[in-house]
Amino acid sequence: MASLQNVILEFRDGKEQKGKLYRPFNSQYDEMMIFNQNNVESIPLSQLCSISFLLDHHLPAYKKLPSELVEHIITVSGHEWVVRVLSHQIGTYGFMATPNEENTFVQRIFFVHNGIQSRELTESLGEILRKEDIISGDNIHQALLQQQKLRTQRVGDILSESGKINEQDIAQVLLTTPASNQGQRLKIGEGLVAAKLITETQLTEALHIQHQQKGKRIGDILIENRAITEDQLLMGLAIKFRMSFMDLTQITPSPEALDLIPASMALQYQALPILYENKHLTVAIYDPRKLDIANNFSFHTNLKITLVFAFKAQITDLLSQCYEENSSENIDSLLDSIELTHIPDQNELSSEENILDQAELPPIVRLINRILLDGVQAEASDVHIFPVIDGARVDFRVNGLLQQYMKTSSETLSLIIARIKIVSLMDISKHMMPQDGRIQMNLSNRNVEFRVSCMPDILGESIVLRILDKKNKPKTLDALGLSPHDIEIITRITHSSHGFFLVTGATGSGKSTSLLAAMSSLTNLPKRLISIEDPVEAQVDGINQVQINAQIGFTFALALRNLLRHDPDIMMVGEIRDKETAEIAIEAAMTGHMMLSSLHTNTAAGAFSRLNNLGIEPFLVAATVKGVMAQQLIPRLCSECRYEITPDKQLIAYLKDHGLSYDGPDYDVHGCSACHESGVGGRMLVYELLHMNKKISNLVSQNASEAEIDAAAHEAGMISMAEMALSKVKSGHINLASVVHLLTVDE
Repeated sequence: MASLQNVILEFRDGKEQKGKLYRPFNSQYDEMMIFNQNNVESIPLSQLCSISFLLDHHLPAYKKLPSELVEHIITVSGHEWVVRVLSHQIGTYGFMATPNEENTFVQRIFFVHNGIQSRELTESLGEILRKEDIISGDNIHQALLQQQKLRTQRVGDILSESGKINEQDIAQVLLTTPASNQGQRLKIGEGLVAAKLITETQLTEALHIQHQQKGKRIGDILIENRAITEDQLLMGLAIKFRMSFMDLTQITPSPEALDLIPASMALQYQALPILYENKHLTVAIYDPRKLDIANNFSFHTNLKITLVFAFKAQITDLLSQCYEENSSENIDSLLDSIELTHIPDQNELSSEENILDQAELPPIVRLINRILLDGVQAEASDVHIFPVIDGARVDFRVNGLLQQYMKTSSETLSLIIARIKIVSLMDISKHMMPQDGRIQMNLSNRNVEFRVSCMPDILGESIVLRILDKKNKPKTLDALGLSPHDIEIITRITHSSHGFFLVTGATGSGKSTSLLAAMSSLTNLPKRLISIEDPVEAQVDGINQVQINAQIGFTFALALRNLLRHDPDIMMVGEIRDKETAEIAIEAAMTGHMMLSSLHTNTAAGAFSRLNNLGIEPFLVAATVKGVMAQQLIPRLCSECRYEITPDKQLIAYLKDHGLSYDGPDYDVHGCSACHESGVGGRMLVYELLHMNKKISNLVSQNASEAEIDAAAHEAGMISMAEMALSKVKSGHINLASVVHLLTVDE
């Protein structure tokens, strides 16, 4: 009968499944067999958090044993349990426990090690410290009394203890304080200020102390009373959280373990990798309350993490010793270390198991961490990893230009791509289909997200990682380089009760940055702001930002249609790509919503024909669009190596053919260490702002040509991107070649 016991399986994703045991459960096996709808199913323990064995009247009840401890366990799916656990239970894949509550339908629970988020003794910290002979019962009692006093301490008591007022004055104020209009006495603090016994500042300080002391922990009180040391407190917490203690004085962390965690991450968390064995990493920490370190390190390494407790001084010393040598490690030394490691050829990499094993080698992990860290520090927007005829290349896109970062072999490229696929949750078995994923890492104390795109080509697979720094604050319109006059126009448009403001330009021209700058300038208004983006590149306080996910059918059109029911005042749609999105946005702009969005056109006047081509009637476009800003980002010349030259006559003639005249100098660059020999010192925005008026509106409704609309906009005072760029040439920020490029794009 035991073999047919009913069980409930709790999966890591939170789902539950009922079934009957097909064979007796054995905790030494890495899988279990159950009957499920008349079928026998094999389920790996790695997919589970727990297995609940339901009450079986044929089995005796499990009585509490003297060596059992009561624990509070939280699984990775968020399920919470209070259970009895044997204090020294050893299991390869997990351990058994008994529910602590009496009237329950669950008889026993098997917890899988990898499925546990945290486990903690239910005993109080004070009781644990007393049991371990770290502190006496009298000291605990005194600390508890002090904690209770702090929880109930009044403002008057705090002021009296600090010597700012005596008890007689407080009593007098209590007797003479008048009642308020509602019949209640004024608070003692207000009465003391009214009697001029204390100042407003002193009252504020006392209230702050009162608020802080309400949450004072027993451990802090014991340390203040010198009953225990900080190390003893942390030792007690380690026992409470069921952590093992490790004396690091005789421990040398393995190089494989250190390779898996970059120095910046280890130093940030003050966590020391000690041992790497069988896809399992042991990490020493000194504060047992920081259990989230296990999740962060596991996500970074794709390994099971076991946290052990060690003293702070030992960890701090070893961190500085172990990572000092690796801190200056450059890409060349990393590639050398990979060459010393056996890299299998393409035939050896044919099986998924071989790929997985090789991709998790410490040198490969360290190489990828180095590439991504250098990309972030170089302020690259993208990292390109792709095959070439004689091997593979890694390039950074910095200031819009690709810069070669390194070259490597085809075999190393296969492992790099496999490792990135693993950590971005792609399918490593698919090589001929595009895939998308994402990676979140903490690099240089910054929370950075990488949007990953994998694409096959005739030489193999290539990967592009878009770098999104979530801490980057959106720029203001002024910081973008817009003139005060144009900022005033955009502000007037976006503060309208309804209508459309469009930003146009090529891919990578900064459209999203400009839209977010316009949106962030509206967050102080008493209005509901919602944005729909793909991806969300920077988080903005005051805007409800929605992330598109086309893989599950959550498109711009679907999001826009549903979010209109959320009563928004101002909405931003990252991009109008199709007729459905355009129709919904135009309708919203006509019915009391201010809409902001982007289009792929090179000029401001081209936005109208683009909307017409999407199927929007010209009269609807004329009625809703209130302004269009077309923009481009041009490489700014490096100020350190820039020098003046005589303009090329052919360039001057080319400008003249396009109605532009220029009589100033031109510039070129040498390339220097400041710009990494690129000659580029950032990027500069050039734009043209078309503000709708009656004449332009009539032309749009009549489906006039782009040239006619552009001429009317110039007549109304619009400065073209080329004209603005020429003014930047005179100031030495860009050169004439950049202006010619703008004219070529327009053509």
